[in-house]
Amino acid sequence: MDETLSVTQGAANKEGKGEASGSLPDEILLGLYLGDYESAKNRTGLLELGVTHVLIAAEGIDTWYPEVSNCRSSFAVVNAFPQDFTYISIPLYDTPTEDLLPHLDTSFEFITEGRSKGGVLVHW
Repeated sequence: MDETLSVTQGAANKEGKGEASGSLPDEILLGLYLGDYESAKNRTGLLELGVTHVLIAAEGIDTWYPEVSNCRSSFAVVNAFPQDFTYISIPLYDTPTEDLLPHLDTSFEFITEGRSKGGVLVHW
């Protein structure tokens, strides 16, 4: 079975922010979604997509979104719905010099596990 899909219309359907708006991530492979912080806050949409795991590839989100009060990870990245999703935080800055290699094995294992149980959102 070919797992590659055309990119869904999630980004085109964004009308606002978070839970109330229905902001959705884009499905880039079967069960693998790519989205931003706003789509990661859409609990209902993620559950409807079958997402069970969330990989946060970011550092310092609380700096950009100071209204976030439940920063539990050592990387100050939000695990917004710990009762609904399994989270992992990968401390990455959005810079051309960021070294991704040390995080690939962990990320791959997490994504593989998540896809086997439902779906995975990767967000920054």
